[in-house]
Amino acid sequence: MLSVEEALILMAKAVQRGDFEEAAGSGNRATVPLGTPRADLALGALLSAGQQAAIHCGTLRGRPVAVKKARISTHQDLDKFRKELRLMAAVRHANVVPLLAAHVLPPDYWLAMPLQRTSLEAELHERGWRPSWPALTRLGAELAAGLAAVHAAGVLHRDVKPGNILLGEDGVPRLGDFGLAEAAEELAVELADARSVLAGGKPSGGFYKRHVVGTLEYMAPEVLQRLGGGAPADVYALAVTLNEAAIGARPFLDCTRDNPACQTVLNYNYGRQELAAAVAAEGLRPTQASGAPSALNCLLAACWALDPAARPTAAVAADELARLACSGDFVASPALERHATAPVPPSCDSGSICHCCAEAALMRAFVGLDTAFRETEDRAWQQRVARMGAGAAGARTWPGATALAALLHGGWLAVAGAGDCRAVLCRDGAAVALSRDQTAARADERERVAAAGGDVRWRMDGWRVGAAGLQVTRSLGDADLKAAGVIAEPEVTLTELLPADAFVVLASDGLWDVVPDEDAVGLVLDTVKDPAMCARRLATEALTRGAGDNITVIVAFLRPLTTLEEVFSGGRQARRATRTEYGTRRDNTGGHAADEARDTY
Repeated sequence: MLSVEEALILMAKAVQRGDFEEAAGSGNRATVPLGTPRADLALGALLSAGQQAAIHCGTLRGRPVAVKKARISTHQDLDKFRKELRLMAAVRHANVVPLLAAHVLPPDYWLAMPLQRTSLEAELHERGWRPSWPALTRLGAELAAGLAAVHAAGVLHRDVKPGNILLGEDGVPRLGDFGLAEAAEELAVELADARSVLAGGKPSGGFYKRHVVGTLEYMAPEVLQRLGGGAPADVYALAVTLNEAAIGARPFLDCTRDNPACQTVLNYNYGRQELAAAVAAEGLRPTQASGAPSALNCLLAACWALDPAARPTAAVAADELARLACSGDFVASPALERHATAPVPPSCDSGSICHCCAEAALMRAFVGLDTAFRETEDRAWQQRVARMGAGAAGARTWPGATALAALLHGGWLAVAGAGDCRAVLCRDGAAVALSRDQTAARADERERVAAAGGDVRWRMDGWRVGAAGLQVTRSLGDADLKAAGVIAEPEVTLTELLPADAFVVLASDGLWDVVPDEDAVGLVLDTVKDPAMCARRLATEALTRGAGDNITVIVAFLRPLTTLEEVFSGGRQARRATRTEYGTRRDNTGGHAADEARDTY
C-alpha cells in the first residue's frame, strides 16, 4: 500500500513514459485509489459549476457519489488539483467528507466523495431550519471535532461556512470542499518569507491572491489584514457559522449595504471594503442571538477574538460544545473562561439597536444620497452645456431637498432629519416631537454655519444662509451652499417605544407650517385608523388652513389596533369605530350604527 504522495510520484513518471496502464496500477495501490477506471463511474446531473470545477451526482460501482470534475488547462491547475487530493486524503474523520476514489490521469481528473443529502446553507436559508440550543451545540461539537482532525493532519481548511458543511442522510454534519485548503507547514513558511519581504516593501499580488482567500463574512481579522491565517482563522469562521445557525440570518446582514436582501437603512451601513475594515480594525462582529445561552455566546465571542492567540483551539471548542450538549449546563466552564478574557467586541444588535450604530447607518445613508444627488445634477448640467453651449445654457440652478427618515427596529425608533421636516409621536394621546427643525432660526445651527465659514444674516422674515437666502441649514443637494456650512449630515434621535406609543407622523414643513403637533395627533386620533386615510386627512387639513408649501405626509402605526378602538376628538369620546389591525373595519359597532363608523374620516 502506497501513500497518496508516493503514488502520485509513480503515476507522474509512468505518464511521462506513456504507460497509462502502469500509472493506473500505481495509483490504485494508494490508500485512496487514484486510477479508478472511468467505466466504474456513471456520471449524473450537474449540481453546481465554478471556474475551477463542476460538481455532478453519480454512482461509483453502484454507490451514490458526488463527483468533482476539475477543469485543467494549465500546469498550475493540475498542481492545485493534486494538492486538494493530497489534503483530502490526509484527513479521516466522521465529520469530514471522505475521499473515496479519484482519477488522476489525462484527460479526466475527478474526485469522488459520498453523496450528501443537503448543506447547512440550504437547511438554514432555503428550508428555514432553526435548531434548538441542544441541537445546535451538538452540531457545533461535531463540526469542531472534524475541524480539529483537519488541523491535527496539518491541514488548514480556509473556507469554513454553511455552504461547505454538508449533511448526510444520517443527519451527520461533515466539513467539505478543500479547494482553498493549504498544508499548515507550507503556509507557515510562505508567510514567514512574506513577512521578511514586507519589512522592506510588500508581498506580491500573487501572494495576496493565494493567501487572502475565503468568503468575506467568515474571514478572520488577520486574513483581512493580509497577515495570513492559521488554524485560529478556521476557528473564527466556525464561530461565525454557528452564530449564523443560532440567529437564522447570514452574518452582517444588518450591517452591509450590497446584500440583495437589504430591507432597512442598517443594511446600507457597510460596503465590502468598509465591512472588511470594520471587522479587522474596529472589532465589528456578527449579531449574537439575544436568547442564546450565555455560555454559547461566550464561546463564540472567544472564538472570534481579535487576537488569534486568544482563541480556543478547535479541540477545546469541541470539548466545550460537547459538554454543553450532553449536560445542558449552559454556564461557561473554567477552561473556556481562560480563552475569553478579552472584552466581547461590538456588534450590530438585532434585538435592541444601539445609538451609535443607528446614527452611523443613517448618517451614511443621508451623505451617500446627497453625493448621488449632486453628481446627478452635475451630469445634467454638463449635458445641457454640451447640448446648448455655455451662452445659451443660462444660469445654473442649484436644487436641494430636505429629508426625514425613520427606522423602526427591535422596539426602538430612530429618526434622522436634515431640514425642516418633522416627526411627531403619539404617546398616550399626546404629541411628542422626535426631531428638531434644522433652520437658521436655531442659535446653535447659526453658530455651526458661521464656524464653517458660512454667511448667516437676518433677511425679511428671519435668519437665512448664504447668497441664496436658504432658510434650512441642513439639506440634500444645494451644492452652491455646501461650502457655506449647509450640510447633509442629519440629526439623529433614538426613542425606546412604550406600550402607550400608538403612531408616528412624518411630514414636510408644508404641514407643520399650519398644523401644530398636537393638532396633527388629534386629527389622526379622530380618524379611522387607516394609515393612508389618516395621511390624506392631514394633508387636506393643511390645504384647508392655507398651506403655501409642498405637503408630504406619512402616518405609521406602531402597534396592532384593538378590534374595537375608541376615537377621541378634543379629549371627548365622540364615537366608536370598529376595525382590526391598521384600519380594517368590521360592522360590529357595539350599539352604534354601522354607517356612523363608516362616516368617520
